[in-house]
Amino acid sequence: MEPIRRKLSTITIELVDYYHTLERAYTVDEPQSYEWLIKNVKPDWVCLDIGAHVGTYTILLSNLCSQVYAFEANMDTFYKLEHNLQHNGLNPATFCIAVGEKTVNQREERLWYAGKTSGATKGLFDFIAIDDFVSKTNLSNVNFIKIDVDGWDYEVLQGARKTIEKFKPAMIVEVNRGVKYRGHTTKQFIQYFYDLGYWIKGIDYPYPGNWLCLPETKMKGFL
Repeated sequence: MEPIRRKLSTITIELVDYYHTLERAYTVDEPQSYEWLIKNVKPDWVCLDIGAHVGTYTILLSNLCSQVYAFEANMDTFYKLEHNLQHNGLNPATFCIAVGEKTVNQREERLWYAGKTSGATKGLFDFIAIDDFVSKTNLSNVNFIKIDVDGWDYEVLQGARKTIEKFKPAMIVEVNRGVKYRGHTTKQFIQYFYDLGYWIKGIDYPYPGNWLCLPETKMKGFL
């Protein structure tokens, strides 16, 4: 497999294991999200990459800060993530587990994997809630959370509410038509962030449609 690269202002992300159908996503899409991270992430930040896929964000974050925790539910995609991290000489903490509103073992669900199948895959999956992960790992801070889990984004937020209330991290969350897959609406996301005192802005449109979510109390600290 020929390596593909994404050259950013200060960092080059190189992938050696990926889905050919998503080459554009790896090398071109989401320019505003990547640019914001390069400008704002500090070396001492603690970052969570939820829905790490083959590792583009994990690689970027691992070059920008010292603590990165990456979550990817699909085993095949997780192997690609690990392969790419090894190729780039990086060793963040990685977890092959789904993230949702509750921590539960062997839950029967349908999960959709970009680049892997044309639809949802039914199976038994282990889930973890971010609040439980943060408590179990005893993290003293969380500065940034990226969420891209193909329709499960609202459930992830529900399971991370205590963490978000406590640490007020900056976030980039994918909010597009995929949320309908789980029966959610953009109004629910708006209300969620409003209740927690967040400012939100749509970026990277028309695709994939990320939201930059910043705590109003920390707005002056971001570019």
